[in-house]
Amino acid sequence: MLEFTAYHSSNIAILPLVSPMFVLARIGWVQLRREALLRGWIGLLLELADLRITRASLPGAVDLLDRLLAVDPANEAAVQRLIRLLAHLGRGTEARAMYEHFTSTLSSEYHLVPLPETRALYASCVLES
Repeated sequence: MLEFTAYHSSNIAILPLVSPMFVLARIGWVQLRREALLRGWIGLLLELADLRITRASLPGAVDLLDRLLAVDPANEAAVQRLIRLLAHLGRGTEARAMYEHFTSTLSSEYHLVPLPETRALYASCVLES
């Protein structure tokens, strides 16, 4: 690591200057750490939603999954849970709108289609209700 030092004209204040490569390396490290923390947070939200489902706190689980999808709209695990929940709660119209938004996001931003499991879940839970 190269480090340069700049001196104030009166030599009272010393300001360390860092090489651009060091700054770029730090930015990369920070980005990797941020992404790891985000993945951990998403995993914890999915676990908490599962706990709320198990304890029959379905509206709380819906809120958590909505929050997760606001941050990560392509999270297929959250979409699958939300389709099941909304269908169970008799909110098929909302489940249909959420699935359509999900498929359009996948298509426009990632050029992907939902997994076969998600399409089958949608067909069984929403289209048949």
